[in-house]
Amino acid sequence: MELQGGEEKVFPVQLMAVRRSRNGTVRSVFLSDENSDYSLSVMGVFSRSVGRTRLEIEKELKVVELKSQNPKILRGLALVMFRLSGMERASKLDPAIVRNTIFSRAKTPAITEEERKRIIQSVADDMHTTPSDIYMAMYADNEDNEILREVPVIAPEKVSKIYNMEQIETVILKSLWIDIRTSSNMGRFIRRVRSLGLLYSESVENGLPVIRVSGPVSVLEQSGRYGSKLALLVRYILRFSDWELDASVRLKNGDDKSEFMYHLDHSVSEYTGIEDQTQENLPSFVIPNPPPMKTGNRTLYPDYAISLESATINLFLTTPKYFAEDLKDFAGIQDHGIQAELLCVAGKGEKCPEGAICIKDPVEWFALKDQFAKMKKKDMPPSPEKYQNSMPKHQAAKTKKNDIRDFHREQVAVNPSATEKSIPKGDMEKIKAHLHALYPDSEAMTDYLEFMGFPVEKTLEEAGFRTRWKGLRLIVTED
Repeated sequence: MELQGGEEKVFPVQLMAVRRSRNGTVRSVFLSDENSDYSLSVMGVFSRSVGRTRLEIEKELKVVELKSQNPKILRGLALVMFRLSGMERASKLDPAIVRNTIFSRAKTPAITEEERKRIIQSVADDMHTTPSDIYMAMYADNEDNEILREVPVIAPEKVSKIYNMEQIETVILKSLWIDIRTSSNMGRFIRRVRSLGLLYSESVENGLPVIRVSGPVSVLEQSGRYGSKLALLVRYILRFSDWELDASVRLKNGDDKSEFMYHLDHSVSEYTGIEDQTQENLPSFVIPNPPPMKTGNRTLYPDYAISLESATINLFLTTPKYFAEDLKDFAGIQDHGIQAELLCVAGKGEKCPEGAICIKDPVEWFALKDQFAKMKKKDMPPSPEKYQNSMPKHQAAKTKKNDIRDFHREQVAVNPSATEKSIPKGDMEKIKAHLHALYPDSEAMTDYLEFMGFPVEKTLEEAGFRTRWKGLRLIVTED
């Protein structure tokens, strides 16, 4: 599952290559395998330029552009190659320190070449290096002076596909809104939209669900960051084979800006090289992307389902950020008799919301199935009263926590008499020592006490530890 997103660099708008039509549509100019000569010409410049500066490489690229029918494409490919290649400063010395040292020695501008050399030599002596290294370091932080050290081993077709992907994302950055349609992946797409923190709404058109995502142009604050996240969303959607996308984009049209419609669908994979990568390595009892379910006027999309011998439990995944909001939607499921659970995927460093059942990412499917199977065996409903909206929020959270705690207390003992078993005199010190050796692995400490047949929480407290329940886990801390 991909619940978190990072940030990606995209092309500057000046390198966006599109064709506008009179009917108000726009489409990207893609490179195909047949016209990979553009990529070959740019890659040729880089392959013979190891050791040269960025400025020297760009001068040669200018010559190549003069012979090209579309110089903008060449400039875009050159940017791709610069990003893929290994570029480094001309000197390991700090340019700012070098300049400040030189200027402090030269109270007035050096008039003669001899005086200039004398100052440079004195700085080089103090820094234990050579005058030539000082000269190189003076402006090494200027991007033009970066040196090409390594060129990637990559096929021209691959470079073309990276270029095409950048073109798509550059257009998307100019969008007012995006409509996404799919017949089988709506749950996945909504989860991805939410995890990226994008604004969206849901609707149905011609029997198909539609997600409308607000574009960067319509978001006034932090539109740069928002646009990068939207680019990540599009890159995620491209991994699937069942989707189409329409975007309203605002582009420069002469001296003014006009709105155009931009369309993509899964056939674009021919140009991006991103093939269907949606097959998850899941156990046989896990059903990915189960059918949507109706609750009144709403359609909810489970993320997964777990098939048990006596029932199928639908799973809705959320994050700490959206838990409170999703809990309200989830309450309606109980009224319709649907067996489901709301699970909160808490990432590293995220606090589990009060009353939530938190799980790890990736999901430990076999452990989760065992927990649900035990609940079913004891006739415990997968969605107990803890999810009802009729209960006050603070009381619902408290009830949920108590239900989970009581459930675990029933499960931690090896047999019904485990909680009655007392620790023999003289053994407590040995048990304490073993528990301290296992600490802070809460799970290992719990497993040890279960195996020995001792009451877990009581024994841990007698050994000087504190315990608390966090979702489905018992957390052990020292006093």
